[in-house]
Amino acid sequence: MNNINSEIKWFFENLNNKIPFAFSRFNDGEMGGIMYDNFLASRGDQLVNKTLKDSLYKAIIHKQKNYYIGIPCNICYPDMHNLALRLVGKEYEYLTRATIIINRNWKNFIENIGDILSHHSVLWIGGDDQNINNLPFKCIDQIKIPKKNSWDYYPQLKEYYKKIPKNYLILISLGPTSRILTQEWFKHRPDLTILDIGSCFDPFTKNIYYSYQKGWKETGFNLTKKCIVCN
Repeated sequence: MNNINSEIKWFFENLNNKIPFAFSRFNDGEMGGIMYDNFLASRGDQLVNKTLKDSLYKAIIHKQKNYYIGIPCNICYPDMHNLALRLVGKEYEYLTRATIIINRNWKNFIENIGDILSHHSVLWIGGDDQNINNLPFKCIDQIKIPKKNSWDYYPQLKEYYKKIPKNYLILISLGPTSRILTQEWFKHRPDLTILDIGSCFDPFTKNIYYSYQKGWKETGFNLTKKCIVCN
């Protein structure tokens, strides 16, 4: 492996040692869904209705060994950060940042994740606009769900964990629905590793680059830092 950023060392150590864990990221979209009614999250693809709002709340207050919860930056989103911190609890052992695998850590994450995941049996669950053939690792299988309001398909997915072989690694990229599946599946299947990976692999699966990814692609990641905490 290349030099691992100290901020995400625990993430790679768990993967490298094949320690099952879950990682669920409650950033501005998910916290907005918790704080406000009928919030639009996932870049406008997901309307957070009451059932999703209630499920997000349950997912962020859940406590379990090796269930990691990432919360928003205290500088970029102070109100959302403070609420998330109260809901999770500042003493929670598995509390981390929602941006731990993106922003300034994304280049380091991408440089190392392919080699590590090549030693795992990976199941990809994501939107119907995602092509996994260009990922820097191989997936055993892919489940495609419509990217628009993917929460509507939750009833079809909620018990899918029963079909997943032991010790599989699941990557989920389905907006706020990812957070619900990550929490609920890990609750029932702590033998699995379940990671809410959001837009991390969009350059590979969609050929879409966001600002934190364009920095690496176009300038070697020499961008002016926007935030001393999360960027």
